[in-house]
Amino acid sequence: MADLSWVTDRLAVGGAIESLADARTLAAKGVTHVLNLRAGDKHPEHISDEAPWLEKAGIAYALNPTHDDDEKKPPEWFQRSIDHAFSVLAKPGNRLLLHCQLGIARAPSAAYAILRAWGTSAKDAERHVREARPRASLKYQKDADRAVKSLGYA
Repeated sequence: MADLSWVTDRLAVGGAIESLADARTLAAKGVTHVLNLRAGDKHPEHISDEAPWLEKAGIAYALNPTHDDDEKKPPEWFQRSIDHAFSVLAKPGNRLLLHCQLGIARAPSAAYAILRAWGTSAKDAERHVREARPRASLKYQKDADRAVKSLGYA
């Protein structure tokens, strides 16, 4: 089942896409672009499985992989997510889903960083993510804050 939560009207976070039916459900919910943040934590062979399904559903696909390993995430990883989001969402009508395996750590943390880079306060960015995705851990929030600051957004 396609799992997503809208953080804004155009930015969502969610879990893994596991079938063509999931991809079609995402398209029906208005998703036009997907950024996969998984690095093959448990099943490396599944990382690219979703690309053909998304293509068949008319959804653009990109990958910015990192492991959910409790290790610090570098500013460069957040920068790639921010750049991708800014590029996608600069076009009216585009809607972006950030996803990891369960939509709990990496995707919510990346969404938080994107909101911060847009100029949202830390408090409001966290509130938006947590209201949209109550089970989000924001495990990499401190890394996101460091990245946003070091990249010159805050």
